[in-house]
Amino acid sequence: MKTPVQTDPNGRAPVSSESDFLSICVKHSDGNIYSLLDMIVSAGPDGINPIEPVAGMDLKTVKKLVGDKVCICGNIKSIITGNL
Repeated sequence: MKTPVQTDPNGRAPVSSESDFLSICVKHSDGNIYSLLDMIVSAGPDGINPIEPVAGMDLKTVKKLVGDKVCICGNIKSIITGNL
């Protein structure tokens, strides 16, 4: 029988790293997510991406805010890669 997942007061279940195998969770969220960073990191993912510069996200700022708690992936200007 599985142990019930504990949720926060809003009913959200945090990401759990307890398993019989290695798993990595990377949260993908487009747009400007400054207002959501603390909530996303508190859910427990191993990484977040894409940290979009075209949406006003600055890699140095995000690293300063949450870089010691989560891996930061991305920060590529999609307008450049879209023209390849």
